Amino acid sequence: MFKNYLKIAFRNLIKNKSHTAINVGGLTLGVVCALVIFLVIQYNMSFDTWHEDSDRIYRVVREDNEFGDISTDTGAPYPFAEVVEEEVTGLEFVTRVNTNSANTPIISYQENGIIQTKFKEDDVAFVEKEYFDIFTYRWMAGDPDSFFDNPNTVVITEEFAKRIFGTIDVLGREFTIQTGSQYDLTVTGLVKDPPETSDFPFFALANENSKSRAGVQIGNDNWSGTSSSIQTYVKLLPNVTPEDINPQFDPLLVKHSSEERAEVMEFSLQPLSEIHFDSRYGNYSGRILEKRTLFAMGIIGFLLLITACINFINLNTAIAVNRSKEVGLRKTLGGSRTQLSFHFLGETAFITLISILIGMGVTEFALLNIDDIIGFTPELDLMNNPLLVVFLGILFLVITLAAGWYPAHHLSGFNPIEAIRNKMNSSYGQGLALRRTLIIVQFTITQILIIGTLVIATQIKHFNQQELGFEQEAVVQIDIPDRDKVTLETLKNRLKSEASILNVTYSNTGTTFGNVWGGNYVIEYDSTRIENSSDVKYIDVDFLDTYGIKLLAGSNIQPSDTVNMFLVSESLVKQAGFGDDYDAILGKELSFWGDEATIVGVVNDFHTSSLHQELRPVVLAARASSKWLGAIKINTAMIPEALATLEEAYNEAFPEAVFEYTFLEDSIADMYGQERDIASIMNIFAVIAVIIGCLGLFGLVSYMAATRTKEIGVRKVLGANIMDILKIFGYELGLLIGFSFLLAAPLSWYLMQRWLEDFAYKIELGVGIFLISLTGTLIIACLTIGYRSISAALANPVDSLKTE
Repeated sequence: MFKNYLKIAFRNLIKNKSHTAINVGGLTLGVVCALVIFLVIQYNMSFDTWHEDSDRIYRVVREDNEFGDISTDTGAPYPFAEVVEEEVTGLEFVTRVNTNSANTPIISYQENGIIQTKFKEDDVAFVEKEYFDIFTYRWMAGDPDSFFDNPNTVVITEEFAKRIFGTIDVLGREFTIQTGSQYDLTVTGLVKDPPETSDFPFFALANENSKSRAGVQIGNDNWSGTSSSIQTYVKLLPNVTPEDINPQFDPLLVKHSSEERAEVMEFSLQPLSEIHFDSRYGNYSGRILEKRTLFAMGIIGFLLLITACINFINLNTAIAVNRSKEVGLRKTLGGSRTQLSFHFLGETAFITLISILIGMGVTEFALLNIDDIIGFTPELDLMNNPLLVVFLGILFLVITLAAGWYPAHHLSGFNPIEAIRNKMNSSYGQGLALRRTLIIVQFTITQILIIGTLVIATQIKHFNQQELGFEQEAVVQIDIPDRDKVTLETLKNRLKSEASILNVTYSNTGTTFGNVWGGNYVIEYDSTRIENSSDVKYIDVDFLDTYGIKLLAGSNIQPSDTVNMFLVSESLVKQAGFGDDYDAILGKELSFWGDEATIVGVVNDFHTSSLHQELRPVVLAARASSKWLGAIKINTAMIPEALATLEEAYNEAFPEAVFEYTFLEDSIADMYGQERDIASIMNIFAVIAVIIGCLGLFGLVSYMAATRTKEIGVRKVLGANIMDILKIFGYELGLLIGFSFLLAAPLSWYLMQRWLEDFAYKIELGVGIFLISLTGTLIIACLTIGYRSISAALANPVDSLKTE
């Protein structure tokens, strides 16, 4: 019997080629979306779960509430880890991870005084012995004890070893790490590369004690300073919870710092499993995908799958009239409704299986072309991913039942006498409410995705058009590996003498930068004391001209190696209570990070970080020891010449360094990479939703044409023209799309308002975006139903009435 069912199912699929293609195509699109989203979710949920006892590993994070502003960070005072280890109960291990570096570390390897390998590498960390007690590594050579028994030692990964030495036989070999200070390190350990699903992607783990050997102050007893690059990790004892540990942090601050500091600073434990998903704190890999985004992707995938199933239902009920005689004959010959239901459900299962197989092939191709969007290349590996096999099995059952139950129930319920007499084509109203509901659901989903895509694209455009307070065009930025005064002056004079280069400046972080320096300032005059927080920029006299920042009052700073005068931004003037009276703040004494000097000028506001955050007030001063970044304003008509000159001059000034540059415009654009990726994903989803929605419309129009053939024939005999017939289709479908829009608009508005909450500078959701979505949907619908509607309207009424 099964063989017979399979044979009949195959014949019916061949007989109705167009409907089969549409069914398979729609379900395949739904399967591809479901598979890709499943792999993305599975990949992201597996981050750092491979560490032993990962549920007992936590990062110490803090929340500051000073001056009414709440901020979050991962940094703690340097003595914090040692005090926690000694005074907090319930901890098995405590360690610091130090990634603080003036510049991107430069790795170099020499043989006989000749450099063999030299490159830049971000993923370098200085760690303590307990690091390997907390985090899991597979050792290929060496061990943690030999690493920490000696300073100036380093553990490297297999990939790193091949990059620098060309071999994994590396124990005892030496290389240099230049991070603003130079460390000559000996390899005492080799470990396997960290898995791709790691937010600790370090290639080189150097002994923290190497810093003191290099003459670098790695810590102090000061509890007032913190750096997000120096983080503390702990491993709890079994059966100990964060609720047991968190209350112990406040007394430490009171004891070792002050009650006032404890009131505005709160430490807590963040689970290792949350680090990959929490955008408030960031991580070492720079890859963060919030769980709500994964949840939204899962919902979208589910909805797209539902829309594909809706298409199947509509299309199969549309061709039901063509199979009415088959059903009648089967019932007349003794077939039961249950047998017929299983037969039609089997056909659905057959189509679903074909769709899944094709979908897997399409997914393999898609995965090769979306790695730039999702940040990794997932594998459709059934042999090594049992969860994927389970998911495919569930997907097969869900699609088969969701798409096949109603058509099977509908077809098997035909009255055999009416079916044999071909009376089923007059049953237009039967099940119409359900089909209308399905179309409304389908186009509600489609319009939500279209509106979401338009909002995200508009928000990104808003970012690009936002004034940042400085000129970003044709500004090239480079790392400064050496702060020698003579070297920097020579380099600047050499560059400024070239016609292709307009200006050069040195600073700590330029204008808008991912790493923002900040602290508290104090202004005291007469009997008034003003204290608040701001960002800080350590600059030189060419900073304003290079970046096109305007001086609104007073004068520019003068050349100096130390802080001897301050510039402030206009928002700081307002924050300090002087309003728009910029001259009033000039001459006032300002103190910042222990440096006290006079305010000599006021500059226009400019953004120091991405537009996710509000504009911050800024303090600017000269300090030679903080020149980490160079910015070169180049002549737009001579960009190739300027870059060639810059590379030559840089290599002469810093022969030990590696020349790399970035355009400021590109650096700023990279800050919104996640939004661009979301926009790309939404574009794909929206296109797929539109395609599936069009297939659904085609199914409904096909059903209308099949069940109202005689009605159309009668209307034409009684004098109706083509436009009158087209109105039958257009009026109903217009109402369905309009009603779906009424549902989609408020849902979209709510969802996108929630998404926009993450941005300090965001667009307003006006009616224009919603009207564009509605208009576009109507145009697409008209194009979709046009051919089928016109075919029905042009049909000869004699053909539809002669069998009546």
